[in-house]
Amino acid sequence: MACGHVKLIYFNGRGRAEPIRMILVAAGVEFEDERIEFQDWPKIKPTIPGGRLPIVKITDKRGDVKMMSESLAIARFIARKHNMMGDTDDEYYIIEKMIGQVEDVESEYHKTLMKPPEEKEKISKEILNGKVPILLQKHSDFISVTF
Repeated sequence: MACGHVKLIYFNGRGRAEPIRMILVAAGVEFEDERIEFQDWPKIKPTIPGGRLPIVKITDKRGDVKMMSESLAIARFIARKHNMMGDTDDEYYIIEKMIGQVEDVESEYHKTLMKPPEEKEKISKEILNGKVPILLQKHSDFISVTF
């Protein structure tokens, strides 16, 4: 990524920013990893475009700034810039399918966020004993047939 400075802004945790971090590292892109504490979010939220994280702020060598939002769009953008989205349509499909399968599992996990502890535990058990094993098995089956 030919740019002057890359800053990833997200909460102090992995979450939706982790795939972006992994792609940046795999691509050899140096970046600033700004972590926001949850208690600071209410005062910071109005300053964030769209009021959602993660955000990637790219400042080019001329000082022009590009603000990017939506975690999957950011991840795909960076991966594509670094030729990490496959060389053929078939490879692209495999990558996109795997992204979708991982997102399905992640969406289940996000149902537990911001819930009171007693409710979080109940929802977590339902997810781990219900939909997640099925989703993981589909992912495992796809990988074993594809690779």
